[in-house]
Amino acid sequence: MTSAIQELLDESVSAGLPGVSLAVRSRGRAANFASGLADSGLAIPLTSRHLGRIASCSKLYLGAVVLQLSQEGRIGLADRAARFLPPEVAESIENADQATIRQLLNHSSGIYDYNDSEFTGTTTSEALRHASGKKPYFPSGQGYMYSNTNSILLAAIVQQVTGQPYYAEIRRRILAPLGLAETGVANFEPEVAGGSLAKGYDFDVPAGADPVVIGDQVPDGGFPDGGILASARDMVQFLFELFVDKAVLSDAALRQMTVPDGGATMEAGAGLHAFVQARRGALGHDGLISGFQAAMYYYPESETAIAMWTNGSGGRCEALWEDLWTRVETVFLGAAVGRTT
Repeated sequence: MTSAIQELLDESVSAGLPGVSLAVRSRGRAANFASGLADSGLAIPLTSRHLGRIASCSKLYLGAVVLQLSQEGRIGLADRAARFLPPEVAESIENADQATIRQLLNHSSGIYDYNDSEFTGTTTSEALRHASGKKPYFPSGQGYMYSNTNSILLAAIVQQVTGQPYYAEIRRRILAPLGLAETGVANFEPEVAGGSLAKGYDFDVPAGADPVVIGDQVPDGGFPDGGILASARDMVQFLFELFVDKAVLSDAALRQMTVPDGGATMEAGAGLHAFVQARRGALGHDGLISGFQAAMYYYPESETAIAMWTNGSGGRCEALWEDLWTRVETVFLGAAVGRTT
């Protein structure tokens, strides 16, 4: 099986992915794989110790922190978000005065997604200004629409309740206790990368042009909706500690995270987007950001966690990525658990 997986990664790199990092873990089994380059300009091989930008997979870590605050009784998932937000934010973001914390977590808030084609800002303040006054998608609790603005509001709530920025709470509550030394938040914790952050390559460019190279620092690298850097093996460890060893959340909080509320949205539990979706019970998240694609999923029936990222986006990378993930799932879990959409 090990050689078959390595061959799949090597084939995808030969077909156009700059590099791929993959980790899998189940009871009694753990394996790490890597292929391609972390820096094509310097011809540095990608290893399992390299970090990638995991994009929206970051929401899982933020969601876990929010649920920890809930199990501590410091917030309630049914509380209105406005109770913990600066008044000017609650007043300027449509639905922020009505949405509950649970609705921010499961994307049933209806709040406008700042991350549209017109947004060019580089700070969360600019993101909130961009979303300010925008018409909501629907009244809170009456639909489902994925919105990155929810994560920015959740990060603001974490800071209001704890007195610390969200990334400090992620480190204190999750990364440090679990020994996740190969995980950090871009820009805010540059020492974590320490030269081990792979360069990203965005192929969404005109035909014949070189890909855009994404380096160590990016203007919006600290956004709570997608700012985490991690090795694939750290991602898998987090999944295993969360779902198998239950070292992150209480049983009650974990149920809140993994079970759809049965109301406005049937796709998300509290803190997880598309966790109970078409993957036959798989729990996880995908991520896409300029230069990187990522996914991290846990499969309860086999108690298996899989995490993978590539330092390529745009062009042929998306199709290659989708095909590779499907084939990796099939090898580890069998054809009946292949990716569906």
